[in-house]
Amino acid sequence: MLMDQLIQFAMSRAANKLVQDLRVGINYTAAMLDDGSCGLAYSFHQELGYFQGILEGAGSFTGQPARQLIPLAASTDLLKSVVGVAVLNAVVNSRAVLESNTGLRQGKGLEWLGLTPQDTVGMVGHFGPLVPRVKQQVKELFILERRTMEDEWVFPDWAAPQILPQCDVIILTGTTVINKTIDMLLPYCTGARQIAVLGPSSPLVPTIFWPVGVTVLAGMKVLDGPAVLKVIGEGGGARNCNKYMQALGFSKY
Repeated sequence: MLMDQLIQFAMSRAANKLVQDLRVGINYTAAMLDDGSCGLAYSFHQELGYFQGILEGAGSFTGQPARQLIPLAASTDLLKSVVGVAVLNAVVNSRAVLESNTGLRQGKGLEWLGLTPQDTVGMVGHFGPLVPRVKQQVKELFILERRTMEDEWVFPDWAAPQILPQCDVIILTGTTVINKTIDMLLPYCTGARQIAVLGPSSPLVPTIFWPVGVTVLAGMKVLDGPAVLKVIGEGGGARNCNKYMQALGFSKY
């Protein structure tokens, strides 16, 4: 599984870092380490519902070694996996680790896809801000979404085997890494010219994503951890945190 590789990578770079603060917010979860590095992960509030706020071990996470919490990313308990990915991202999306990779670029990744009016695009996860921009650039856009939506171009996520093989460009949300659906989706993406993983939840480790076919990997580096923690703790989302983060990532081509 892709997650197993990400965990191994993060564990090798976590050293003796400790989790200084953890906020499981309504929209996102944020983890900050004692070196100031901070990572985000989508909280899946709609899937978890009332139980989103029930986390076994709550109150004991701060002060723990990052290496102890990173393996939670592999959990089948979705909320534990969210916490694990937030800590994992605090490690791998830190400045030191990001800059150790060649080809780091600034930007949200959409502009690196080279979209054309002839392209059919598949989007897994409804990227609200990106949808109008993509639709005006391409021939056709199909969105796969677990939530019920009335737009005629939005299809249920179980339609992936029918839709993704006909797409020239495929955009996957970073949340597919958290819930492990990325492993099931990638085999249907092999005919695409570009496969992107985008969003604040994305672990920016190109050496792991390139071999499985991903060509664009973009997410966020947190610049002001305390400010992001405050926003997340008060129920804010990624948009509220934008001024405290930097959009960056990698393009294979």
